[in-house]
Amino acid sequence: MKRTINKTQFILQYPKLPAADVVAKAKQKGFKLSEKYVYNIRAKAKAQGGKPRKPGRPPSKVNGSPGARGKQQSLSDSSNNEQAFFDLVLALGLTRSGELIDKVRETAAAL
Repeated sequence: MKRTINKTQFILQYPKLPAADVVAKAKQKGFKLSEKYVYNIRAKAKAQGGKPRKPGRPPSKVNGSPGARGKQQSLSDSSNNEQAFFDLVLALGLTRSGELIDKVRETAAAL
């Protein structure tokens, strides 16, 4: 018989069930667990992000890779884009910024 979930996933399915009951359910499913193991898995899951993950769900990306929350600026977030543009114009100066905007206009007109 092939298992579809591992011991950790099984334990995290029952976050509020007493450890002794989780051990009993695990025994019925063919897992060998101890209450201490249940407590350790729950503590580790809590330390890694508060709520235990749902079984089978991949961990979230929080290392700054694309898709990580707060790391990628949305094009629809106009207030942040406008502020970034404003800061860039101040950094480059009005003359250079005007030259670059003219280039953008020329490129857009050519399309």
